[in-house]
Amino acid sequence: MINGFFETYLNLTDNEVDQLMKKVHALPKDEQEQVIKWPNSFYDRGVRKGKAEGVAQGKALGKAEGITQGIAQGIAEAQKEMALRMFQKQMESRTISELTGLSIEEIIKLKE
Repeated sequence: MINGFFETYLNLTDNEVDQLMKKVHALPKDEQEQVIKWPNSFYDRGVRKGKAEGVAQGKALGKAEGITQGIAQGIAEAQKEMALRMFQKQMESRTISELTGLSIEEIIKLKE
């Protein structure tokens, strides 16, 4: 009941929240566990913050993965273009493979 009152009518500032957390951490372990089990806005705040951080991390990872894939695709295209130019210069497939890093099979497909 007291917890409900505080949750409804008491809006703590960030400084007050920090002070409260320090006092909770100073309690004996068994009392800390009881306080932590109470339903409260801190739990809800933590869940929202965790979800927001997860979304942000997912976006950052997706963006980094996209950049990595784009670079890899760009390199592969450049290798193929270089191989085609080498064909035009009448270079041997083995030499083209050595210089571009493409396999002989990939080079033969490019010729076709």
